[in-house]
Amino acid sequence: MATVRARSEIVLEHIPAPQRLAPWSHAIGARVAEPGELAGEDDVEIASGRFIVLHDPAGHEAWDGTTRCVGYVSAMTDESMVDDTMFSDVAWSWLVEALAEHGAAHHSLGGTVTRTASTRFGDIAGPEHSVDVEIRASWTTADTDLDRHLTAWLEVLGNAAGLPRRVCTCWARSAASGRRAPAPPRVSRLLHPEQRWRGRLRRHAVGRSAGAATP
Repeated sequence: MATVRARSEIVLEHIPAPQRLAPWSHAIGARVAEPGELAGEDDVEIASGRFIVLHDPAGHEAWDGTTRCVGYVSAMTDESMVDDTMFSDVAWSWLVEALAEHGAAHHSLGGTVTRTASTRFGDIAGPEHSVDVEIRASWTTADTDLDRHLTAWLEVLGNAAGLPRRVCTCWARSAASGRRAPAPPRVSRLLHPEQRWRGRLRRHAVGRSAGAATP
């Protein structure tokens, strides 16, 4: 995973990994921040995440394999999204699609999407009202190319932060290694995070309606 280069908006760092879950573990932290509104103000963190790899050479019955990836993302989003019935479905689809697009072979995928609305009172820093989305997931790898799994998770972080999508370069590595290359993803325009959320929600609603209409 040392060869993975995150996009410029995402800052990576090594963080302590859990020691009791598997004989071998490795963890990476990531954050996305935007400049303060006024000159001299500190950057404002809009999204953060953790990516953990657990490995047990003897195998793990609950994992149905030897290597388990665990990911967490937390990001601020628009207040109007907290009551949207498809909000969680769209957020989860980011991970499913990213794993497929980056050719990260896996199975036993599971997790949760949580929306949290907060209201601050008194002398406490931060906006008076805020809404956060948290994505927690884990899956068992079906290959040894962990770069693909980390890259997919970083794409989920970028989506949650409202960053524009970029062309996936994994198919070039696939061709060089002789593996079947996944199709490159679509590239979207740079949109405000709320616009990107609403665009995904509309497409998801259309897809559901079409599926329901099919006999």
